[in-house]
Amino acid sequence: MTFLDAARFLIACAATDHPEQAADAEYQFSNAVFSHGLDGTSFHLDATIAPTLDIGLARLLGAIADGTIDEAHHAKGSPFAPMLSLLVFRGGVNANIRVQGSEYHFSHPTLSAVVSAPDYLSQKPLSEAYERETYRFRNGKNLIAELNATLLRAVANLIAGNAREPASPS
Repeated sequence: MTFLDAARFLIACAATDHPEQAADAEYQFSNAVFSHGLDGTSFHLDATIAPTLDIGLARLLGAIADGTIDEAHHAKGSPFAPMLSLLVFRGGVNANIRVQGSEYHFSHPTLSAVVSAPDYLSQKPLSEAYERETYRFRNGKNLIAELNATLLRAVANLIAGNAREPASPS
């Protein structure tokens, strides 16, 4: 399994609780496009290096596994591990990758087109298309799934072969 495979698996798990919808949910969420970001650490994503959520998450997993995130964080003098998470906003087909002080937003491609449209006449058909394309992910609950640092670290280290043996029961 590669970091990209793992990223897509994690996205599918976060995007739906219904296994029969996992392939569709993974495809839609993995292809959410980079919208904007706020850099606050040495880990950086942008539309050039992470055009879609799956690629951005794969880059994060790789940086966790090779230690670059921890090294940069500890170089700033912090004795604690950096905060990391993936937030998946199910109803809107949007997600955020958070790395300490950085936050990167990924949106459904049609929503990005709505935001970029120059006027209401251009936005209206795009907005209607966005509603149609994401309706199946809505359930009226505004569910957000968060994959935390512990899970992201475990997956990254497992894929990289850095996994430690579990402690044996006493």
